[in-house]
Amino acid sequence: MGVDPIAIARAVYYNVSEGEIVTGGSTITQQLARNVLLSPEERAQETLARKIREAVLAVELFRRYPKNTILEIYLNQIYYGNLAYGIEAASQTYFGRPAADLTLAEATLLAGLPQSPAVYDPFTDPEVARTRQRVVLNLMVEAGYITPAQSVAAYQETLQYAPPLTQFEAPHFITYVRQLIETRYGPDLLYHEPGIRVQTT
Repeated sequence: MGVDPIAIARAVYYNVSEGEIVTGGSTITQQLARNVLLSPEERAQETLARKIREAVLAVELFRRYPKNTILEIYLNQIYYGNLAYGIEAASQTYFGRPAADLTLAEATLLAGLPQSPAVYDPFTDPEVARTRQRVVLNLMVEAGYITPAQSVAAYQETLQYAPPLTQFEAPHFITYVRQLIETRYGPDLLYHEPGIRVQTT
């Protein structure tokens, strides 16, 4: 039986802070405003004007949408590592199946990745990823979303990772090209259907 990874991530975030959620110095609403509503050129600016615009947009998002909706949109566009943006892409990348089919163990592992995808990458350091998963499970127990027994069972589950979708000879170059395209043409071109195919030399 699958679990709702969005609900799991939501439980973790809500347990971290009451009221507005904060990660990395910005609220999730501010990060969403920056990543979705500002142009790539505006996002690159480190000016007071950009920060004020971001704050105004965040307030408007917060007024128009419930927290659950804001969090769901955020989780569906943030980076989970290994070129996976959004929970569905992360589920396919790490476990080779839809997010709706994840177990509690798999979903909690994914819920821990956005904080630092490179550090908690289960392909490169599965033990560090499992340590972060344990934190997520403990937070869920503390918040009353799961029982201690469910937490123990999930942590003891042996995770079967999908083979990496592709092996890149130059992953840093791929990231560089992706950032160039996103800056010039915006994220929609890269991350929404039909997408694009890029060939470099």
